[in-house]
Amino acid sequence: MIDKNYFMLCKSTTKEESTIFFGSGNYKANEKKDGERIIAVKKGKDVFLVNRRGREKSFIYPEIVEDLKTLDFDFIFDGEVTTYDGLFNTLQHRVNLADKQKIARAVKENPVIFYIFDVISFKGIDLRLKPLKERITYFDKIGFENLKSIGFLPYGDVEEMLKFAEDNKLEGIVIKDMNGIYEHRRSDFWIKLKLWKEIPIKAVRYTENPKGIRIESENNWACQVAGKESLKVKKNIDEFGYCLIVCQYLELTKSGMPRFISFKEMKNE
Repeated sequence: MIDKNYFMLCKSTTKEESTIFFGSGNYKANEKKDGERIIAVKKGKDVFLVNRRGREKSFIYPEIVEDLKTLDFDFIFDGEVTTYDGLFNTLQHRVNLADKQKIARAVKENPVIFYIFDVISFKGIDLRLKPLKERITYFDKIGFENLKSIGFLPYGDVEEMLKFAEDNKLEGIVIKDMNGIYEHRRSDFWIKLKLWKEIPIKAVRYTENPKGIRIESENNWACQVAGKESLKVKKNIDEFGYCLIVCQYLELTKSGMPRFISFKEMKNE
C-alpha cells in the first residue's frame, strides 16, 4: 500500500558539511527540484499518483498518467512533479485543482513533468533492497523517449552538482549513497543540501507567541524569531523602533515575497 509512510525521506546537511562527500565514488548527487514529491504506481492498466501526504493526485496530473499508461509493464517510480519553468509558484496553480475544466485548461497553460529519480519496482521485481546504483540502471529499460511528461534526474559528482546548482541558482541538491537501499523513513542514505539565500530586513513590529515573536518589516515581510534571539530583537524594537536582522530564504515569489523565510541572526549596524 502506498501512503505517506511509504516515502523515503532525506536528512539535512550544510554546504560546509557536504565537503566530506566530495570525490567519493560511493556518493552521487542530483538536483533538488522544487515541486511536489510523487510516487507513481502502475498495476495492470491502472496508474495512480500519490503525494507525500498520502493523497492521490492522478486526477490533477492527467498528462503524466496518460504517458505512464503507455508503458507496457507494472512499476513503482519515485520522483518529483514540477512545471517546465521549475518554479513552485507556477505549480501552485495546479496542485489543489478539483474542477475538471480548470484542470484541462491547466494542462495546456501550465504543463508538468514527472522527474523520476528512483525505481522501486520494475515488472513486478521489488528493488527496495537493491543498492541505488543498481536501481537506477533500470532508467535505461523504461523507454521514455517519446513521453513529453516524463523525465529523469541525472546523478553526478557531488562537488560538480553543487557548483551547477549554485551557478544556476537552484534550490539545492540531494546527496545519495549509491550503495543505499530504499527505506521507508528518514534515512542516512539520502541527504538534502538547500542553498539558502540571505536578505537583510528591518523589523519594525512584532507579535508575541508561545515560541517567541513573529516579526514584520516595513513592507510586510514576516518571519518567526525564537529563543533568546527573540528577546534581543524584541528589546531593540521596543527601544529604537526597529531591529536590523538577516533572514534566509529559498526564492522570491512573483510578487517579490521571500519563500520559506527564516531568521538567521541580528545584523550589526
